[in-house]
Amino acid sequence: MCLTSYNTLVYLETCQDGNWWQQWEEIWTSSGWKLKHRGDGWVQGFYLDSDGSRTYTEPGNNGRYQLWH
Repeated sequence: MCLTSYNTLVYLETCQDGNWWQQWEEIWTSSGWKLKHRGDGWVQGFYLDSDGSRTYTEPGNNGRYQLWH
């Protein structure tokens, strides 16, 4: 299973070679890891984010809910 994001939804699905919606870049910051979604269109470069109860993608910010350990 692969972590997938389409638009701002995040979910697991069967992995598929070359699927941009399943590709993430791990970025180290001094506070932890950020996961940048490859995607395309208006959501290109969004980051994995959370509000404490659900997970989604949105533009980068300095919030602690975009950090993953």
